[in-house]
Formats: sequence, structure tokens, C-alpha cells
Amino acid sequence: MLVLNLLVIGVAVALDPLPLTAFLVVLPSQRGTVKGAAFVFGWLISLAAVVAITVAATGNNPPRPATVPSLASLAIKIALGAVLVRIALRHIRARNQPKPRKKPPKWQEHVDAMSPWLRWAWPRRCSPGC
Repeated sequence: MLVLNLLVIGVAVALDPLPLTAFLVVLPSQRGTVKGAAFVFGWLISLAAVVAITVAATGNNPPRPATVPSLASLAIKIALGAVLVRIALRHIRARNQPKPRKKPPKWQEHVDAMSPWLRWAWPRRCSPGC
């Protein structure tokens, strides 16, 4: 049970920056304040939905301490462990293989269409070969 708790905490910590990153991407866009407010409102609604589903599923009763876990929870833990081991093995095998070149993001394609003024004013951060 401790491993599952640690896994859930680890996933929560790993995913913690995602809402902030999405908010920072939405905010400078056109009508960013409206979109940002809608994003925050939607995030709060989804958080409330998760809490409501959890309360409904557990009947607002926390699990009893020091009880034997059910067979289903043990099977889920074993399956989750097997999936994580498989993912780790795939990453270890792929570590030594060369990676294919990635296509540049769509937003980066517009850099070529900038006006000469923007090209001159844009700070040059890398060598001509990058």
C-alpha cells in the first residue's frame, strides 16, 4: 500500500507544473485574460468533479487502517508494476539507438516568414549552424 501511495504522490508532483505551464501559454494569446479565466474555471470544475466522484465512490468513509488489501488491489499493483518494468526496459533499449530528426513545431515555421525588421531586432542566441 505504501508503494501505491508513493506512486500517486510522485505522479501528482510530476504533473503539478502542467496546469501552470498551460496557463502561461494561454495568457499571452489574443483575449488571453478571458481564455485564462476560462482555463482556471474549467480546472476548478474538474477538480470538484474528481472530489465528488471520490466521495461518491467511497461513501465519504475513508479506508479502515490495518486491513488486508483486496485481491483486486493486489492484481492492479502487480499489473502496474509489470507495465512500469516494461516501460523501463523499452527506455533502456532505446537509449543506445540514434533518434530520428524531429520536425520543427508549427509555430516555429512562421519564423521564416518574419519581416526583415523583426529578423534584425530578434536577438541572435546561437551560431549560424543551429
